[in-house]
Amino acid sequence: MEQIGEWTRQGSEADRLQASGHYRDARTAYLGVARAMVQAQQVDAYVMAKVVVGLLLCEVRAGDIRAASSIWRSTPEAPLGIGIYALESGRVAVRDLMLYFLVSAFLQSLRPDKKEAAAAVDELMRKVTKFAVDESDDALLLLALSNWKSHAAECGGGAVDEIATFEAKVGRQAPAWRIDFPEPAAWE
Repeated sequence: MEQIGEWTRQGSEADRLQASGHYRDARTAYLGVARAMVQAQQVDAYVMAKVVVGLLLCEVRAGDIRAASSIWRSTPEAPLGIGIYALESGRVAVRDLMLYFLVSAFLQSLRPDKKEAAAAVDELMRKVTKFAVDESDDALLLLALSNWKSHAAECGGGAVDEIATFEAKVGRQAPAWRIDFPEPAAWE
């Protein structure tokens, strides 16, 4: 239990480094937590999911799409893949799951087949916008709609009418061509 507390402290520090733009140091800190769990033979799915969501955000913000894609495609047999599995099975804070969906939508938008990309993006963005509406989180809703508009433009289509319906719910248009992400949920 003491180790999980230390990993949580290190993960919180990694989030702080990532949020302040110190991506290389954040990457090292996130990977240090993952490595420590593997070495202790105590891989905790929740902690690994927190590592993965922070690391994905770090790589995307640093502009290293190849690294982000590699993490995102991790198989469940790999340590980071355990984090992906935990995220995809909802074993995390809902805010981290929404962040994971936003990053996933961004990575999906880069697929070469734009029709497939648009369908994948729309599915993910519907989940995030529904959550934001259900939680009355207008800030997350506007951020998600802005991302969705940008992805729709990138993919040559998308759910433009749906986006307009959500914008009407908040009474504002979300800016286009501004992809952003919220910070991960606090480590607990």
